Amino acid sequence: MDALPESPVVWVAELPSSEDSKRALEGWARAKGVRVAPAQANRTPVIDHEISVRVENELAKAKDAILAADTDRAEARLAAAATLIRLHPELPHAPWLRAEVDRAWATRLVRLEPKDTPRALQLLLESDGLDGGRVPAMGEPSSPPRNPIRVRFDWKVDARFEVRLDTRAIAPGEAQTTSGDHHLSVTRNGALVWSAWVALAEGTPVIVPTPLPEPCSEDDLAAEKRSTVRCPRWITIREGADSLQVGECHGAACDVPLQIRLHPAPTTEDAHRRWPAWATWSIVGVAAVAIGTVGLVAGGAFEPASRETRFVNGGVRTSNVPIVSFR
Repeated sequence: MDALPESPVVWVAELPSSEDSKRALEGWARAKGVRVAPAQANRTPVIDHEISVRVENELAKAKDAILAADTDRAEARLAAAATLIRLHPELPHAPWLRAEVDRAWATRLVRLEPKDTPRALQLLLESDGLDGGRVPAMGEPSSPPRNPIRVRFDWKVDARFEVRLDTRAIAPGEAQTTSGDHHLSVTRNGALVWSAWVALAEGTPVIVPTPLPEPCSEDDLAAEKRSTVRCPRWITIREGADSLQVGECHGAACDVPLQIRLHPAPTTEDAHRRWPAWATWSIVGVAAVAIGTVGLVAGGAFEPASRETRFVNGGVRTSNVPIVSFR
């Protein structure tokens, strides 16, 4: 048997749903052949923290290979770490991990053959832009002076969303940063909804994409965004003192609400006031006995038995002998 289609419910008024309203809504849903359910919670990207552990392990092996002057093993471990972090920008400390991988690459490029000092300096600049810079560790090259650039950011999201560049919150308009790859993310009420790596240069306009909520989710059915609802079918509920207003909606269009009268469930006091069932059956039994008694009386069942001798005349009987007349 196929399951009934599900329609999420949005309570318009900030009132707790009563048991009477729940019964009325369930009855309406059965008549419509649907199953009502609360709006879905907002989904966020799944973060696998095991990925960050793998990145750090690959990074540690790469540093050991650099100290051992093993170029092939160092590059293999660095490439594995860089691939993992590029594929998973949703990690909460992705900019920091990417910066450490870039610094390890810079160390390999200045210490092991074939060397590439200009590329190493560029990687150091990008790493400083990602995490703000730090003091070089023993054996690491020093970062060159940073040349800040200005980049213009633009987006259209409401107050619940926040845009972050390398984990730092930014506002629409110009922002100062460094050239190279950077981490851009959008959070909603502190929870991540979108993230990516972006390459920035002087004067680059960056249009931050507006994250679209999941259809039929809490964000999709939010009151301030009802004109852009993508849920194919949903229901609005407004609870009154003695009625329930149910409105069917399809996308951003809603029908005129249907008013359903509430019928409160009987209380214990009401149950005591009712005509008891045993009284009804008692009356029915008494009536049946009375009817049976009347029938017996009419049939003479209760008349006394007679002791007198009774004669019964059988009537005039004719004979088979012919009658002869004499004159």
